[in-house]
Amino acid sequence: MWRKYIISRLIGGVLVIAFICFFIGALIYSFASTELIKNEEESLVNVTLQGVRTIEKDIKAHFYILEAIAGREDIKDLNYPLENKLEILRAEVEDYAFKRISIADINGYTKTSDDKEFYVGDREYFKRAVKGENVISEPITSRADGTLVIIFAVSVFYNEGLPGVLYATYDIDHLYKMTQDIKLGNRGSSFIINSEGKIIADVNRDLVYDMNTNQSEFTDNSELSQLDQLRNYVIENNIGTKQYSYGGIKKIAGFAPIPKTKWYLIVTAPKNLVFKNIRKVLSFMAAVAIIMIIIPSISHAYVSYMRYKARKQEKISKLTIEAANIIIMNFNHKWEVIHFNKYAEAKSGYKKENVIGIKTIFDIVSKDDLDKVEKFVSLVKKRQPFFNYELPLIDADGNLLFVIWNTNISRDMFGNIIGIELVGMDITDRIESERQLIRNHKALTQLYEELSVSEVKLKRQYDELLYNKEQLERRKEYIRELAYHDFLTKLPNRIYFEEKFQHNINKGNSSMSILFIDIDNFKYINDYFGHSFGDNLLVELAKRIKTVSQYKNFTARFGGDEFIVLANVSNREEAKNCAEELLEAISMSFSIRGVTFSISASIGISMYPEDGTNFDELLRNADTAMYKAKEQGKNGYVFFDSEMKKAIYNQMIMGSNLTGAVDNNELMVYYQPLYKIHEREIEGFEALVRWNSPKYGFVQPNVFIPLAEEMGIIVSIDRYVLEKACSFLKDLHYKGFKNLKISINISVIHLFQDDFVDFIIDTIQKTGLNYEHVILEITETILMENYGHNIIKIERLRKSGLNIAIDDFGKGYSSLSYLKKLPVNILKIDKTFINDINNVIVDDISITSNEIVDSVITLAHTLGLIVIAEGVETIEQLEYLNIHGCDMVQGYSISNKFKTSD
Repeated sequence: MWRKYIISRLIGGVLVIAFICFFIGALIYSFASTELIKNEEESLVNVTLQGVRTIEKDIKAHFYILEAIAGREDIKDLNYPLENKLEILRAEVEDYAFKRISIADINGYTKTSDDKEFYVGDREYFKRAVKGENVISEPITSRADGTLVIIFAVSVFYNEGLPGVLYATYDIDHLYKMTQDIKLGNRGSSFIINSEGKIIADVNRDLVYDMNTNQSEFTDNSELSQLDQLRNYVIENNIGTKQYSYGGIKKIAGFAPIPKTKWYLIVTAPKNLVFKNIRKVLSFMAAVAIIMIIIPSISHAYVSYMRYKARKQEKISKLTIEAANIIIMNFNHKWEVIHFNKYAEAKSGYKKENVIGIKTIFDIVSKDDLDKVEKFVSLVKKRQPFFNYELPLIDADGNLLFVIWNTNISRDMFGNIIGIELVGMDITDRIESERQLIRNHKALTQLYEELSVSEVKLKRQYDELLYNKEQLERRKEYIRELAYHDFLTKLPNRIYFEEKFQHNINKGNSSMSILFIDIDNFKYINDYFGHSFGDNLLVELAKRIKTVSQYKNFTARFGGDEFIVLANVSNREEAKNCAEELLEAISMSFSIRGVTFSISASIGISMYPEDGTNFDELLRNADTAMYKAKEQGKNGYVFFDSEMKKAIYNQMIMGSNLTGAVDNNELMVYYQPLYKIHEREIEGFEALVRWNSPKYGFVQPNVFIPLAEEMGIIVSIDRYVLEKACSFLKDLHYKGFKNLKISINISVIHLFQDDFVDFIIDTIQKTGLNYEHVILEITETILMENYGHNIIKIERLRKSGLNIAIDDFGKGYSSLSYLKKLPVNILKIDKTFINDINNVIVDDISITSNEIVDSVITLAHTLGLIVIAEGVETIEQLEYLNIHGCDMVQGYSISNKFKTSD
């Protein structure tokens, strides 16, 4: 009986224990599963947000590559052959694994790297990109091969200002490659939907962009219906999680929007991942029921451990994706600098235009630290990211700049390195402080060893340390002042001005204007009084411009004698009033070093947003208007308008035609005789270039010569004329006219070329002429520009035997002191003085042109110079010049100009 009792009690006890275990297990199961699901949802959201940042960074990397290609000079140049541009693009396709890369003009006509041509002007990505946006398209059907593709598009701003579009094409699968590594666990996955809820990236290609799924199938199929509900939920809630079923598997999805797109990233994981861990807990509890009391503690500890691991992983990911930055430098796979931010410029002293595309990482570090660079490069190649890596730089003055670096490495879809971003924090001050402290410590230690240091001395040393710290803070503030202000005038500089402009935009300012101020004839002030005098004038002028504050102006020095003003005006009338106030303030007399004088200025005005919506565009348009004010006589203001842009465009088109004028034999050289009055014979000829354009007809030199100088093709025109003229003279010598000379005009840009003298000498030698038969005509204004440099070249030519003539004498400096120093032997009187011979008084001047011409001839002969009068068109002028001793003349009174064929 007792055995039955004991057995029944044992069974009862076992049942009770089993019930208790079951009950506690059920409680633990419910608790743990809820906590793990919550933890998994948090992890999914974090993984999704990290994935969004990764995709955003990948998209930026694609745009960075395209912007780098679009920024190449040969790609921007309208005159660069299209086929050559396509060769460049084909190389980029191979380097960056595009499907193809294409370039479209402003009208939407495109040509691809695989030689296909079609129209994209109706495409949404083209319409946005041509307005200056960086665009990633929705999946579209390619007009090149009919496949489903995505497009990355950027604007191309040509040198002349005409926009086009450069875009790269990827297969639709490229989106999935961007997301395939974004998942939670081995069984997790991810996909992308657009704002319409359509799947555009998924491991299941049949679902991509609803290729094989119509709306009725989503309604009839319960699984697809749940997927459709998930997509609607994502679009409505933006960021979060949702549970759903698909393929017979219950899943949890985390989702978030992808910035700068209308897409959402969805990361999913099977829900049963949660229950794998809880089953282990229950098995363990059944095996060791005796310690069932501690099971909740073990479960809770396990859940806490899982949370700890998830948070640790999240922290590491955030450190990788969201590294703080101060100094930012980007390198390509060859370690060439491709980006150099403003803070890097300020700290290093390098200008980015002297670094980007020119220097590598090995050029900007100390030779003593090359082993560190090699180690750093090796780590990157081994795909080993690093943090807080100390690598000093060498600044522009050769000083060490201590920096701690973190890296961000960009790779293409194949894992190849396409870019390395270094984000660094300047610790130079800290290192210097530490070194100073070490030095101080050593000094104190030595002092303590020699004698006991008094309390007064210790206090003094402590005060010095505090003083050094205070000086360090002041130095930092001084450096910031230098970075944002002009050193001379203390006005804000262009960097500060641009930030102020953007700040006003961000505040919602709907109307303002930029006034671009340039002081008229400031160069003459510097040349006459000296640069330090000019600097004093600029300081006083800056103070005066700042006082014009009716419209809450913000004034900055742009550089040289140029200032820019940001005026908070609501219309053109207020901008006009502001400009008039500025001109009035500037025109008031100045007294500098006891000298009292007045100046004037020319102002160009651009209005926001009518004349542009960004700083660079408004500044460029204001600059254009300022030069228009200069053309209209200076001392005034001009508003920018569309006609200026049209004039620039027309000038650009004419310049494009002028570029091919030499090769197309459109330039014609005419010759005008140089007549010796007393001997009544021809001394030689002046070579005069004319442009016979198929489009514009005969274009006057005063139109196309300045244009050629502006476009940088005047040197080739000068050299063409020189070669033609020398050949013409050589032919005349061959025919028996051996004493004739040829006179050729030289432009200032040609004179500035390093090989100017060598080219002149080589050309004369090739034609077999004697140097004394060649005259080079240079205007006195050109000679005065960079006087010392020019004189060296002119003296070398004179020593070889060439004749040097001052052209248009009287229009420029006309300084006797300069005239005595110039290595010239001929002086040409400007046509304006010859025109007025025998006229009375011009502009109320009490001296007549007759007297001026007489004085110039006498002066020139006194200095041993030959005198040539230009533009002699009447017999009376010729007789007057003959009587007063002029050596030679040229003009219609003697002979009209003629071509070689004449």
